[in-house]
Amino acid sequence: MKMVKKILLGTLTVAAILAFASCKQADDPKKAINGSGNNYSIDWDNGEDNVYRAYNPTSFNHAGALVKVTFEKPDANNFSKMGVIFNLTENSDKSKNFCIIGLAAATGDKNFYVSRFSNITDIQASNFGATENAATGPSEKVEVGLTEGNKISTLPTAAADGSVSYYVYYKAFPNGATGTNGKGYYEYGIYSFTDTQAAAANAMMKKENTAEEASLSRFQSEIGVAPLKSGTITDAFDLNNGAVPQTKMAVYAMISPKKSLKGKWKYLDMYKEAEEIEE
Repeated sequence: MKMVKKILLGTLTVAAILAFASCKQADDPKKAINGSGNNYSIDWDNGEDNVYRAYNPTSFNHAGALVKVTFEKPDANNFSKMGVIFNLTENSDKSKNFCIIGLAAATGDKNFYVSRFSNITDIQASNFGATENAATGPSEKVEVGLTEGNKISTLPTAAADGSVSYYVYYKAFPNGATGTNGKGYYEYGIYSFTDTQAAAANAMMKKENTAEEASLSRFQSEIGVAPLKSGTITDAFDLNNGAVPQTKMAVYAMISPKKSLKGKWKYLDMYKEAEEIEE
């Protein structure tokens, strides 16, 4: 008889979870981010002269997600960031690799960016201690720079309580006609959804039938909403026997000097879960 084990948080991932958890205190020493599971929040006043950065790894292993990122007290002049981290992996020396999407609920030239980081050891360091395109050590590959030309020009409409919410979608795909053999890419989109539109997008996330599952093109054609920003991160990972990997995710915050940040993250749904293993 075959025994079937679910490994959502099973023995095969315990070591990885403990490794990330052991870094949690150092990566948010002031405990600015609270929460667990699908829900996280921040309510932090940075009275110091330096930027404060924090991240909180989730327990999830997935290949994509739809995340609602809400700024509860948006300020047009506050470029503090709330972000999502994905494709989060750890090297043998405990340094980390990840992709990040950062957002601000402010108008101007610094409210959106996408980057890929490698060999990160100190999240509190300026730019995570990374040098752009470094051949060794902490390195950043800028996918979308923090510039006037890349800004989100029109913020989502504020809710009745004044909060502003972005919906962040990202999902892993194997390379097709282009890209490096044996590797895959992420597509991502930043959306301003109504509750009804968000529910429709959410329903697509777990589907794995190509005629039904989530994608930028399906959100556009079936929900009728164009992204505020979208793009791809090419050759982002190695395929696992032809399949996209299911990797860690995290929430991230950067609070500017003498600024405060209040908001919350909600993982609405994910794409792919740790699969059953037969033995």
